[in-house]
Amino acid sequence: MVRSPIFKKTYKDYLKQVGRLDLNACRQTLGFDVEGDTALIPMFDRRYRVSGDEICDSAGERADWSIAVVLCKYLLLCPSAPLRSRDLRTFKDFKDAAPLISYFDSTVQGRIAREFSGRTDDLGEACRSIGGKPYDEELAYQIKYQFSALPKIPVYLLFNDAEEGFPAQCTLLFEQRAQNYLDMESLAILCGTLAHRLNQPK
Repeated sequence: MVRSPIFKKTYKDYLKQVGRLDLNACRQTLGFDVEGDTALIPMFDRRYRVSGDEICDSAGERADWSIAVVLCKYLLLCPSAPLRSRDLRTFKDFKDAAPLISYFDSTVQGRIAREFSGRTDDLGEACRSIGGKPYDEELAYQIKYQFSALPKIPVYLLFNDAEEGFPAQCTLLFEQRAQNYLDMESLAILCGTLAHRLNQPK
């Protein structure tokens, strides 16, 4: 696919900024592995190599633009120390989420609800196939899974199937500290990746 000049300039700028980072300092805060000048960052069940030269998956293929953006922002926004606030909240509860709430409800949570309505067994299997683990909290949902979206950024998926008069419903929850590790656009993209991966053929 041919990339526009703006894409290439933006991508190179991100790589330049990542190349100036102290990856070992980021590692101490975020908890990923470092190999030389390359960060090895797990996203769901896949691992990406991120350096000042390139962003690629474990097979050496260049990461999709959306994933590359999230990984760069994740490193560039790394706080100086790990954060402890783990109270759970919805996407719309974050202070900077307002412009993206409609997108998130329709394209992320709504997509999962629509695609897995009447397919709770398929949803459970899809969650497990990309690293999801059962979430054991006593919440009134039929399907409850926890994902390690990125180190320090768990995502909790809650799902109720359609019943008479009520459509299927999906809710994603996050720890409060997620807003300090990613900007809201990147968090929405990360969850869009989750919605896409859940419906990929296995």
